[in-house]
Amino acid sequence: MLGSVKAPFAVNLTGIAGNRPTHLPAWYRISSAASHSTVWMVAQASSFDEDGRPVMRADPEIVTAAVLAVLGAFEDFVQTLGTYHGKDPQQALLTIRRRTLAVLKRQRRWRKQAEEDARLLLDDDHA
Repeated sequence: MLGSVKAPFAVNLTGIAGNRPTHLPAWYRISSAASHSTVWMVAQASSFDEDGRPVMRADPEIVTAAVLAVLGAFEDFVQTLGTYHGKDPQQALLTIRRRTLAVLKRQRRWRKQAEEDARLLLDDDHA
């Protein structure tokens, strides 16, 4: 036997959050929810209609923020592992950034649809 080996590893979420972009809303609260209950949160937020199409049951803004928090943490993780192992993480980081942009694009579509739905609803009420 070679003896005991210690590899201390601690993640300071508050410190990581301080280095993330400031445009993300409630980063610590959302990242905590995302890191502790992502699968549950997304499962509770979405479903399928009678035709098998995905539908949202929760506020898309919250779901988007949780996904962005996870993608941001994954981006940090990939960068750290790439640096640690002496590998260039740029291709993997580019993939994560493309996915982040896709999430933001989807969010804009959701928001536009919500605004349209609200306008139609209000127009019907005032007609």
